[in-house]
Amino acid sequence: MQIRRHFLYLLSLVFVLSMCACFNSGGSADEHNLPTQESNPILFQDDFSNPKSGWDRASQGGNSTDYTDGKYRITLSTPQQDIWANPYQYFDQDIIVEVDVWQNPSTVQAAYGIICGYNDVNNFYALTIGGGGYVEIFRYQQGKRLTLYSAEDQAGIDPEYNHLEAMCAANQLSLWVNGNIVAEVEVTEFTYGDVGLIVSSFDEAGIEIDFDNLDVKAAGLSIEP
Repeated sequence: MQIRRHFLYLLSLVFVLSMCACFNSGGSADEHNLPTQESNPILFQDDFSNPKSGWDRASQGGNSTDYTDGKYRITLSTPQQDIWANPYQYFDQDIIVEVDVWQNPSTVQAAYGIICGYNDVNNFYALTIGGGGYVEIFRYQQGKRLTLYSAEDQAGIDPEYNHLEAMCAANQLSLWVNGNIVAEVEVTEFTYGDVGLIVSSFDEAGIEIDFDNLDVKAAGLSIEP
């Protein structure tokens, strides 16, 4: 389990312009589909039924990452923090990561999602969503948290359950929620590495997120029409 404190800021003009360029250059968001996966091999998968499958099991100051009732649960009790866990794998190619996510509706809203390109605690990428249609793609670079894309009021995000699909490629990061694309950014310094699951708190804490049915697949090059 890794914990990192962060601060959330309003969108700057550069992020707004990046968002417009991202979606306007290729049509509407819903027109972008996942690469075809008919022949894409599964590189790694976990349904979290085996608590010895290799993920972090830790608890510190009311924050925890552990297997619970056949799922993987991350709890976060500290405001403005990121907490994440990894399966300690390595992927040296473009990948698609899929996972089912539940948020306890009785807890405060948070952001949660998928990590890829994980090299160490100071260097990785994360693709996340949250309540109210919040979407963010960010990276940690030499320990500094940098937002690459951020938006609010994104349609199609359920307050309780969502299926996430992230494509992590050498030159692009893309995030789908329940089959619809919600964010994509071009990257120039992406490095291959491990994957992971992450939860971020805002100004309130008391968060409980469950993950299940994680698949890591090789990313295909063709796009569905």
